[in-house]
Amino acid sequence: MLINTKSYLLLRSYIQESLDYAYLTCHAVPALNAYIKAVEKGSAQKIPNPDHFGQPGDHSRLKQIKESYKDSLGRFMLISTFSHFEAYVQDVVSEIFDFHGGFASLHSLAKRRSRVETRLRSDRLAMFPEIKPLSESRKSGKQGKYRKSITQLESKGFAFPSQMASAYGFQKLAEAISKSGFRASRICEIVFDGLGMPHDVEMEDNISRIRGIRNDIAHGRRREYHLSKSIDDLKLMRKYALLIDQHIIDYFLLIED
Repeated sequence: MLINTKSYLLLRSYIQESLDYAYLTCHAVPALNAYIKAVEKGSAQKIPNPDHFGQPGDHSRLKQIKESYKDSLGRFMLISTFSHFEAYVQDVVSEIFDFHGGFASLHSLAKRRSRVETRLRSDRLAMFPEIKPLSESRKSGKQGKYRKSITQLESKGFAFPSQMASAYGFQKLAEAISKSGFRASRICEIVFDGLGMPHDVEMEDNISRIRGIRNDIAHGRRREYHLSKSIDDLKLMRKYALLIDQHIIDYFLLIED
């Protein structure tokens, strides 16, 4: 069975890269501070030359920058990661379409099916064990096995991915993730209304809060955003993306035709 979408794996790598950079910086700044003190006490000749900037900077200037580096890093990390989170939402919906042969193919399937059904994951697997061979990337040599499982599920009244939203709903999803139609303010609409994920008030509030902070930083209305808060919000975005991803794998990435 599929574990994660390609879109989630890419987002996860970006978030980890941001955390790694913060981890490195939080080692480098104290080390630089110790080196400056050693030079000023005469224990070292000079601080090492920086990469890409030639000679070491003036100590007073470095001390000034050091005082605000946690807020600066926190702002940069939040802006970057929320941009990747936005891209994840767009990309993962596109990945649903691609899994089913493209938007036109899934839209056609949706016209043939209409019921919407959701169950607990454990209940679905117990009731429909035939799901397992269908929850994988399509392999050309297994078409007969897929068809057998599909037929068995159809006889049991199983609701396939194209039944999770109407043909009109898929059309609206395609419009919502398009370059002209996508807005960060629509993320929760796409996730809860478009993809049918159970509504989570806390998740919606946190995504809206983080989006507001991102906007304030980008427009220069907020200068203070401590690194510790940024790290907490990065982890929240990773958590929410994983929840979205699991919902999509459970209900949308199933071969049905």
